[in-house]
Amino acid sequence: MAEAKPSEPEPTTVAVDEDDEIKRITAEAEALTSQLNATVEKDVQIQGGIESIIKKIVYPETAIHMKIEGKVVARVFVDAKGNVLKIDILKPAHELLNEEAVRVLTEDAVYIPAQANGKPVAGAITVPLNFKIQKVTW
Repeated sequence: MAEAKPSEPEPTTVAVDEDDEIKRITAEAEALTSQLNATVEKDVQIQGGIESIIKKIVYPETAIHMKIEGKVVARVFVDAKGNVLKIDILKPAHELLNEEAVRVLTEDAVYIPAQANGKPVAGAITVPLNFKIQKVTW
């Protein structure tokens, strides 16, 4: 006689607001970064703040023509001198936007390294970037 198998629960689909998802991913990344920087007195910072990066974003022309918008969340790992070691894209958008996020975070951002015991140390920072085509009105 065939053995009865327990029925598996039906998968549940939940609608997630993109902003809520960004917040969740950012919170998870910040928690991981905090673990990474457990002994750190000061976390990695961006010189001039996130606004300094946003001003340097060059919206890809093709993305503008294709009306591509999206949100990219990246974790940037820096060494004790503030040099970028690696960038992980935690929440990707369209490839054109991902590439611009990596470019601006690598080439245009200046990082202040984390500090432990008053000395610079390697660390990481999570950066959310919202790509939205600006509408010009007169």
